[in-house]
Amino acid sequence: MKQIKKNHPEYIDACLAWNRAVTKYPNIITFCQTEADVRQAILSIQTHNLPFAIRSGRHHYEGASSCDNGYVIDVSSLQTISIDELKQTVTIGGGVRNRELYESLAEKGYPFPGGGCPSVGVAGFTIGGGWGYSSRLFGLGCDSLQSITLITFDGKTICIDKDHYSDLFWAIRGGGNCEIGIITSLTYALPEKQACATHIFLDIADVTHMQAIHFMIWYQQWFKTLPREINLKTVVYTKNGKNIGIKITGLSYADKQKTQTILDVLVNQLSFETIYFMDGPVIKANRAIQDSHPDWESYTSAGRFSNGQMTESDWQECLELLLKVPIESSYAAFTLYGLGGAIQDVPNEATAFAFRHQQFILGMQIVWEDDAKPTHCYQWFKSSWFIIYKMTSGSFINFPTSLQNEAEYYGQNWTKFQSIRTKYQNV
Repeated sequence: MKQIKKNHPEYIDACLAWNRAVTKYPNIITFCQTEADVRQAILSIQTHNLPFAIRSGRHHYEGASSCDNGYVIDVSSLQTISIDELKQTVTIGGGVRNRELYESLAEKGYPFPGGGCPSVGVAGFTIGGGWGYSSRLFGLGCDSLQSITLITFDGKTICIDKDHYSDLFWAIRGGGNCEIGIITSLTYALPEKQACATHIFLDIADVTHMQAIHFMIWYQQWFKTLPREINLKTVVYTKNGKNIGIKITGLSYADKQKTQTILDVLVNQLSFETIYFMDGPVIKANRAIQDSHPDWESYTSAGRFSNGQMTESDWQECLELLLKVPIESSYAAFTLYGLGGAIQDVPNEATAFAFRHQQFILGMQIVWEDDAKPTHCYQWFKSSWFIIYKMTSGSFINFPTSLQNEAEYYGQNWTKFQSIRTKYQNV
């Protein structure tokens, strides 16, 4: 176990989150190397009644993976990855990130329904539902989850699966860890091996308002016809508050020729300046997507669910918001993250993730330079949020915001989730 306090030379670096806008300053950061370290850290916070946070990949949008003047339990060193090809499972430590898991599984030819950003912790990604570029083919990250090992806040180690603590297993898949303990390992079912995938990237940096609106209206309807082997993230963005651009990133579990044939109608909708299709081993496509992410950003962001029926006036409002971004902003965007396919094969009530019937996650984001004063950016985000709210239904727990009631993350499953969480918190 390694502990870093405020006078330690590594303290500032140890405090940094991926989102530099929400860095906090705890009194102690404990880096746990083993489950015994996790248990000891839990004992410390209970004995001294300390405020605390649990941290793995440092990617929580609202900064909940750290705290001011408290105790951070960091499990990022729990990095074990064990592949069992006989059982078709992989078991990982609570600190494994997307990059490590993709690379390890690729050595044996397996894909994984993980996330796009390399440094996101797989545990946090999974228990929030787990959207990714493979979700339409393999389901959400939580759909592959078979079991979780968790150390409760009273020091007990429990294994949670469909036969043990089954109600808690339901809640954790898409509802978070219910605030009852710290996850130390997770076991997933492996998908079938895949020999090939294609990385997709399209971009045009300057379109007219009507081009953007007509494209997004068309895209929402066309996406419903997309085979589940392909998923796309489509972004309407501005880098300067003057021009509107559209970019599309995607992953296809098909070769380049087949993928281009399927997407030919999409490519022909706009005069894209960049049209890029690269096929090869699945890991090559995953690396390309992951490497497109910066090492860190300063931003605020959130996401809600869309039924894919946003109107012309809805998109007009989005474009008007993009053209009103403050000068401190270096980038702002509204993003459609594709749902459907295997995600909808699972009933809404089967896990705590209650929005499987929706067509997209509508994300909104504003980014600024690290040394900029973000006050006006936050004001833009807040006013924009309430406009987007009326176009959408429910919120994605992995893209959280403090601007709403907690129940928005659970939809029809809120009452059941709340009951289960209360049950285990009171044990």
